[in-house]
Amino acid sequence: SSSSKRAEVFLGPRTRSRTRNSAASTTDTCWDFLPLMMTADVPTPSATRGLSVTTTTAFPDSRRAITWSRQVSPSASYLLAVDFCDAANGCAVGADATVLVTSDGGRTWLKAPFDLAEDVGCEFSLFDVKMLGPSQICMVGELGRIFLSQDAGQTWMEAQSPLYDPDMMIGRALYSLAVDHDRLWAVGIDGTLVCSPDRGRTWQERDCGLRDAELFGVAQTGRACLAVGSGGTVIRSSDGGQTWKGLEVPERITWGCLSGAALDRDASGRLHGVIAGERGTVGIVDDSRITWQGTGIRAGENP
Repeated sequence: SSSSKRAEVFLGPRTRSRTRNSAASTTDTCWDFLPLMMTADVPTPSATRGLSVTTTTAFPDSRRAITWSRQVSPSASYLLAVDFCDAANGCAVGADATVLVTSDGGRTWLKAPFDLAEDVGCEFSLFDVKMLGPSQICMVGELGRIFLSQDAGQTWMEAQSPLYDPDMMIGRALYSLAVDHDRLWAVGIDGTLVCSPDRGRTWQERDCGLRDAELFGVAQTGRACLAVGSGGTVIRSSDGGQTWKGLEVPERITWGCLSGAALDRDASGRLHGVIAGERGTVGIVDDSRITWQGTGIRAGENP
C-alpha cells in the first residue's frame, strides 16, 4: 500500500536561486534525483541549504560534494512534491492526503490539518504543491481537484476545477504545477492543461492539442511555458499559453517519460531551462534549442 514505506526528508547544501515573484526571492527545481516515475521538486531554501523529499533514495550531483542529513518526518506516507517560497516556509504533499509544513527551512515538519481529507478520502493522492507566499499554498491531485490555503495549511478551501464533477465524483488527475507571479499552470492526464490568472482562485482549461499523452511536468517564466510528459512529449508556448507547439526529440527520448521542467531568463532575456526524465535523461534548454544528455530508454527495455 502507499503507506507501507516511511517517508524520508533530506537536507543538503545547494547553491542556485531565482526570483519567483516581486515579493519574495526563492529557488526552483533542481534535478539531483528521480524517485519513481516523476522527478521530485527540489527547491533551495537558501544559498547554502536545500531540501528534497523522496520515498526511495536521494542521489546528489556527483560534481559537488554534498552531505545529506535525514530529517524526522511526521508521516509514513509517500511524499511526492515539496516547495518553498523563501528560506523558511515550505510544504510537502503526497499519498493518503498528506500535507506537511515547515517554517524553519525544513529542520522540523508538522502534519497540516487538511480538513478536507474526509471529503477526498484517506487514500487520496496530492501530486504537486506550490507556495505562493509564506501563508499561501496551492496543491493539486487526483481527479483534477485543486486546494488552497491562506494560513500556512491550517485551513483549506477547494477551488472550482473544470476537470472535476463533484456530483459524479469523476475527473482527470493533475500531476504538476507551475507559478509565475499571479499566473498558475497545472498539467495532467490525457494532455490536460489548466490555467489560473488569479493565484489559483479560478481555473480554465486550455487546449494544447494533446489527447494521447500524460503531462507530468510544467514550467513557466513570463510568457514562456514548457510542458513535458510520456513518450518524450515536449510542448512549448511563447505567448503565455495561448498557443502550443510540439517539439521534436531524439527517438531514444520517446521511449520514456519526461517528468519535470524548469525555466528562467538571464539578464539579457535569453531563455534557459532543464528537462528531466527516466534513466537520467536531461534536456538543457538554451533559448529555442534543447540539448539532450543521458541514455534514455531504448526500445524493448523496461523503464
